[in-house]
Amino acid sequence: MTEVTADAIRRGTENGGKDNLNEQLRDALLALSYPAFEECMRLLLGRMGYENVCGERDHFRGRNRDGGYDMAAISSTGVTKAKVIAQLKQYAGPVPKRYVDELRGTMLRTRARHGLLVTTSAFSPVARRAAENCPIAPIRLVEGTELTALLIAHRIGISKSPTTDLTVDTHFFSELAGRFPKPGRAVQVQQVKANHNYHAEAGRNSERGERTSPTLHIRITLRKERQ
Repeated sequence: MTEVTADAIRRGTENGGKDNLNEQLRDALLALSYPAFEECMRLLLGRMGYENVCGERDHFRGRNRDGGYDMAAISSTGVTKAKVIAQLKQYAGPVPKRYVDELRGTMLRTRARHGLLVTTSAFSPVARRAAENCPIAPIRLVEGTELTALLIAHRIGISKSPTTDLTVDTHFFSELAGRFPKPGRAVQVQQVKANHNYHAEAGRNSERGERTSPTLHIRITLRKERQ
């Protein structure tokens, strides 16, 4: 199984992991809905050698079904297997210490041997110290620069042709966005159709001298939901 190590980061950098590519990957990850982001992380962990990787969240926001973690997997070393749980933070700002404490408590409750706290951003200094100072329930922090380097190293969300350098695979991210749309997208599409139908009906009724109810013409503005 591929470990989350400096060697993996170095391989990603040597294979085209330049700053602009890392930034483009990070932007692509932040643009996804949370379920799409989770699916991308599931693919990455599977490519790294983790087994039985599965998501634990069944909704877009708040706590998951079991509380305290978003994903579970099995780590195999020789003839031994260990449960691994992960929290995924699709954030633009620093991840605070409370998520380290929450994941550690969940590890002790579920008897997980290892914990992963993965983010598209970075961790606060206090969160870093908290993760380092408890060997009983070890937590590995994976921040944005390391995450994008791992995606590059394992060719997830990355494309390359014989004549070009590594680039962000826009088809991959478009396909993910199509399978896991952001909350409210379907409602907005339906509302646009309703508005179109309203105008069409209004035109027909106007010709007949009838009035059309304006209720269908009310646009719904949905607040963007983040994890």
